[in-house]
Amino acid sequence: MTATYVQASPTQGAGATLRQHPLVVAAVVVLMLIIGVLAITSQPEDGTPLSPANPGPDGARAAAQILGDQGVTVTHADTLSGLEIDDAAHTTLVIASPENLSYDQIEAVLAYPGDIIFLGADYGVVDLLGGPDATASSYIPSQPAAATCDDPDALAAGTVTVTAGVQFPESPQTEQCFTVDGSSAYVAHERGSGAEASTVRIIASAALVTNADLATEGNAALALRALGHHPHVAWYVGSFYDLSMPPWTGGDGDDGDETAAPAVPTTSDLLPPWFMPVLFILGLTVLVAAWWRGRRFGRLVPEPLPVVVPGAEAVKGRARLYRRANAHAHAGASLRAQAAVRIGRRLGVPRTAPADALIDATQRATGRPREHVAALLTGPLPHSNADMMTLIKELDSLESEVHRP
Repeated sequence: MTATYVQASPTQGAGATLRQHPLVVAAVVVLMLIIGVLAITSQPEDGTPLSPANPGPDGARAAAQILGDQGVTVTHADTLSGLEIDDAAHTTLVIASPENLSYDQIEAVLAYPGDIIFLGADYGVVDLLGGPDATASSYIPSQPAAATCDDPDALAAGTVTVTAGVQFPESPQTEQCFTVDGSSAYVAHERGSGAEASTVRIIASAALVTNADLATEGNAALALRALGHHPHVAWYVGSFYDLSMPPWTGGDGDDGDETAAPAVPTTSDLLPPWFMPVLFILGLTVLVAAWWRGRRFGRLVPEPLPVVVPGAEAVKGRARLYRRANAHAHAGASLRAQAAVRIGRRLGVPRTAPADALIDATQRATGRPREHVAALLTGPLPHSNADMMTLIKELDSLESEVHRP
């Protein structure tokens, strides 16, 4: 027998395809360069709560922009040691999220000789300012409250939304405003006298400074008046990852070192800012290289076997596969199905007939009990070699009886 071979038509490689379309290759390269440049040069959007650069609902960008429109210069420092203040008498120091600072850092911040504003209720701040009798409540159910004090900034606001508060002992130096259940959303504490006098303000309900709530009630009036007492604002958001100290502390304070504490360049992910853009470019390069150099498979081509395989050899090979896989049930089902086809052909029962019709016809032809015939043709499948041999013998016996003349 002469074997017939079919030769697949050759397909064009990826390299040849790309060489035929140089403009496409150039466009892809230019696109990759543009994406890489944009990924490297673009700055991630600030998402830190109470940050003056955060445009989100929990940011304070709106307040910072309004202050800028009114002539107040707002500078944002990433670390305590990065605060640059040339004139404390004309600069308000804003510390947002003071709960993220250590006790020593808060104590160093309070050493600032100018006005300070804390955005948030913190136990360390109230303890250092008001003593052990001062308390802080970080959460109060959101509700409006009137000023009920003599502070001009609070009176101008009238009513603000209270979400947190602090409580100080009564003293002439302390004004507590917008009080709910004994906790005040705004406190102005005077310290020093004469030329060294300064004010520490605590906006415990820091949410009223955020972009989402600034326009509610008198929130904007209180926030902008409190922040705009001086022409300059130095803004810092407390972070667990910043271990530095402010520059006016003169070092660690233990050995009289007059150098400012260095900044600690620690971030939440401990990765340099260029890491993600470079990783993106490398990944994109790998994908393009894989598409360019990857093997291309043509369409499937049917090809006859060059030799003739005897049927018996194919049956033996399949049987070995069944035995190796311990597929007793599958093999038994196949043997039972073929036996049923042959018996049905002999008795004139079509393949589409239900199993009961074949069982009844076989029972009438062999005289065997119907239960025994049903067990052989539709009963449980074998699960071992012994069960398989028994099923084969029984099926062979049943077929011999049906074919008996």
